[in-house]
Amino acid sequence: MSDVPSYQRFFAELKRRHVFRVAAVYGATAFVVLQVADLLQEALHLPEAFLTGTTVLALLGFPIAVVLAWAYEKSPGGVVRTGPATTQEISEIVAQPASRRWPSGLLALVGVGALAIATWMVFVREPSVPAGDPRGSELVVSKAEAVADGPSVAVLPFADMSPDGDQEYFADGMAEEILNVLTRIPELQVAARTSSFSYRGTSKDVREIGRELGVGAVLEGSVRRDGDQVRITAQLIDTEDGFHLWSDTYTRELSGVFAVQDEISHAIVEALEVSLIGDTGTALVSEPTSNPAAYDEFLRGRYEWNRRGKEGMNAALTHFGRAVELDPEFAPAWAGLANTWGLIFIYDDEKPYREVLLRARIAADRAVELDPDLPEAHTGLAWATTDLPESERALRRAIELNPRYAAAHQWLGELLSDLGHHEEALREGRLAVQLDPLSLAGNLDLGRDLMRAREYDEAIEQLRHTLELDPTLGIAYSSLADTYIWQRSWDAAEATLREHESWVGPKDEAFDAEIATGRTADAAGGAVTLPEPYADRCRQRTSDPAGTQYPTAEACAYLYALALNRDSTLTWLERIEWSPFNNFIYRLSIDPAWDFVRNEPGFETARRAQLASFGVTEP
Repeated sequence: MSDVPSYQRFFAELKRRHVFRVAAVYGATAFVVLQVADLLQEALHLPEAFLTGTTVLALLGFPIAVVLAWAYEKSPGGVVRTGPATTQEISEIVAQPASRRWPSGLLALVGVGALAIATWMVFVREPSVPAGDPRGSELVVSKAEAVADGPSVAVLPFADMSPDGDQEYFADGMAEEILNVLTRIPELQVAARTSSFSYRGTSKDVREIGRELGVGAVLEGSVRRDGDQVRITAQLIDTEDGFHLWSDTYTRELSGVFAVQDEISHAIVEALEVSLIGDTGTALVSEPTSNPAAYDEFLRGRYEWNRRGKEGMNAALTHFGRAVELDPEFAPAWAGLANTWGLIFIYDDEKPYREVLLRARIAADRAVELDPDLPEAHTGLAWATTDLPESERALRRAIELNPRYAAAHQWLGELLSDLGHHEEALREGRLAVQLDPLSLAGNLDLGRDLMRAREYDEAIEQLRHTLELDPTLGIAYSSLADTYIWQRSWDAAEATLREHESWVGPKDEAFDAEIATGRTADAAGGAVTLPEPYADRCRQRTSDPAGTQYPTAEACAYLYALALNRDSTLTWLERIEWSPFNNFIYRLSIDPAWDFVRNEPGFETARRAQLASFGVTEP
């Protein structure tokens, strides 16, 4: 026995004491037990602690089983301690050919691997977060992390199968109308439009889409329109196994599309076994207009509105305007007109602002008059006023009418952030992202709300996530650079600008001046003069504070703020020519740049005076 190497004696003992066999059997058995436990947890809705506890017990039992296998053996007289091996026993095992020695060790490795895989599946998989959960979250939410509890569905954009391929607006409209109907069913969780429509043209499997959106079913469809003839095909697919739950095809005149939407909605409710409140035979889809041409213009307008941009918003005004001309009683078209007028100044600053407000107000008031329970009519009211309390009330009413209205939560978060109510603003912003996890606007605004709340680390994380959704979103780089600047992390700010250049194009020259000024002030440990040539350019700006060329009066105030120069900052703040298209009057209230002068005599008085000159009423 002394001639046998120690490692060979050790492995021979493992085989003689059946340790390999026990490891293999234990690992395979534990794998099966954990899979069964996983199925039981889902089927019986047991707490996650059940599966976690089962896994911990399985892990703890493994070394115990191995030790017992080493120390004891079964004999005719019962279980006894394993005695020492004789020289002959060891020699016989060592002398066995490899074909007899290796299988037991390989089986043991397979058993241990099975246990490791089962453990990984339990502890590495993502936690369950119901899609659209109205409770909100204290975390930055990116995608739904598991299929929601209870019935849930995502409505993907319908494919345009029309002969000329020019009916995408109509196909989108059919899908969006069905989505909006389903959203109003309390027992059904529905992925928001922005998130579900982001899969347009995707090659992803519905099971993957279901995991990302946290839904149990996906509605796909297609539209073929030829004149007034419409053929709509829809199919509901289970995201767990990819099998069809329901499908059907409808051929109608254009005037019959509302009935088709209702039939599809009822079919989805029935397939998902959703309980409806009241009479189950009641129509889920109301007929907002009896004029097919007006409805067509409305769908065109909403399609353009969703495109955004100067061209899209102006086209939306045209189509919504035609819709209300064709049917003056068409409330959703008036609401679309109100929301477009209310938002257009963001994309087109050539329109007189007072006229924009007036037109938005007329349209919003008409929409509310025709349908007081239309959420979009109240968001239109929110955009049509400079009375911030009124705007807040309108947004809250829209949310009351539709608690899953992600954009309304987003806009309310923005408003509350502008007012400095950061805690509630973040709650609304987080809920907006949770309801619509793939919305660029929602994710961006949450990052900026976090930034203004001085939650810099979380803001950076959120803005980075936004850029993961769209690496070409220039405003996200600007907001991220601003966050680093306010954090006085100059190297990180410069790195962000380099990213901007590689993905988007040349950066705003303002950032170079801001970083240089801030670095200088930090190095000096206090107030400094502006680096040339910016100091000279600001001196020249004194005679033309309203000029648009950089640096503007606002930029000069900001540069002096970064330079920690109180007197010059306050002087330049007084010189700014206020514009209705410049939300600087709000940023003056909340941006960290002004923190060091915020308590100076007259700062709050000047701020409120500027708000009043613009007609803004604060709480």
